[in-house]
Amino acid sequence: MFKYSADTSSEKMDAPGAADEVPLGSPDGDPSRSKLGEGCAMRNGAQARLIAEVARMYYEERRTQFEIATSLNVSQGTICRFLKRAEKQGIVRTTISPPAGTFVDLEDLLERKFGLSQVIIGQAPNGSEESMQDAVGAAAAHFLERIL
Repeated sequence: MFKYSADTSSEKMDAPGAADEVPLGSPDGDPSRSKLGEGCAMRNGAQARLIAEVARMYYEERRTQFEIATSLNVSQGTICRFLKRAEKQGIVRTTISPPAGTFVDLEDLLERKFGLSQVIIGQAPNGSEESMQDAVGAAAAHFLERIL
């Protein structure tokens, strides 16, 4: 695991206190290993690796932001900013997979298009009257659970 130090001479990032987000010269934090003209590229590459590592620790290892901050010797705010950047840079993507038989996107579309407060769509496995009644009954039960 790498420990990163602040480089106060580097260009400020977009958030207050962001100077502690830029690691010194090389991935192991040793400024003497940085070659002239490579500093910015090295810092950006090291920072990208650090952001990916923080995201892995948080999402895959299920470590808390405090635990990660402590182990990397940075602030918890820095970890929060790194996680936001990981999402913004496409390192972390959120995918929502609704269960089969739910139509959340279509329900939302109908609500917006027709100005409805709530839409629930039921799915009938076949076109029989009985299966349609079962689907309507299940949708009505779901509706009642949500409002009661």
